[in-house]
Amino acid sequence: MNRFKIITLSITICLIGCKSSKGNLEATLLESQQKVVILLNKKYKKIALIELPLKVQLTNNSYSSKTFASIQYKYLPYEKGIGNPLYIEKNNTLIRIKQATKKYLAPLEKKEYIIYTRHRMDTSKYIQQQFKPYIDMMMAKKTDTLTIGTINQFKQKHRKLLLSLTKQDRIYINIWKSKNDISIPVKW
Repeated sequence: MNRFKIITLSITICLIGCKSSKGNLEATLLESQQKVVILLNKKYKKIALIELPLKVQLTNNSYSSKTFASIQYKYLPYEKGIGNPLYIEKNNTLIRIKQATKKYLAPLEKKEYIIYTRHRMDTSKYIQQQFKPYIDMMMAKKTDTLTIGTINQFKQKHRKLLLSLTKQDRIYINIWKSKNDISIPVKW
């Protein structure tokens, strides 16, 4: 009888251990080579919006397919941003995909997604002064949109601004029919 209990307990522990170690979806932030984009309000000659590219790698560590609904960028406080388009990269081209559709990961598969944040810019003189060279360039070119380098280049020139824009922001992955959504802090 004792031998039966030991065998049953051993099998139960083994099954629980196997299930928990390989049953999850993992999210990792990677360095993106996509360009930071700024948008100008021509009427007021101020930068109104900045779009920051983030690369998120999802890894299915299980032996079964996983489904998720969306990858959302959560702005804190909420008012400082407006949505986030989601893309996949194919042949050096970004292809926009719908947030509201199911997305699948095969067993042990990794996929990368690009999110472009949309941060509203403070119109204060201090913040706008940092963008003066870009504003002048945009006015001369008569355009309202300008790419200003990769996120690393932007971070080198405007580290404090980047950190203040993204402080406490998070990325949420909504797992289909699960209460165990993934949440990771945004770090540069």
